[in-house]
Amino acid sequence: MTSPFTVYTTAHFDRDFRKLARQGGELVGAFEHVLAILQADPFNRTRVHPVRKLEDVPPGEGQYRIRLGRF
Repeated sequence: MTSPFTVYTTAHFDRDFRKLARQGGELVGAFEHVLAILQADPFNRTRVHPVRKLEDVPPGEGQYRIRLGRF
């Protein structure tokens, strides 16, 4: 098994996440699930996770999307 990848977040994301996490507890669990997916298979090479590469999105602007129901 490969070693886990490192997942970085931006300061903007961290601020927004803290605000939203105070409003509801469901978001924290979803974020932990997403972190586990990204650490194990960030490019979705196994095609097991609902990770999609978005078209016409410049590098660094969030080229990937993970579908998690409501989020």
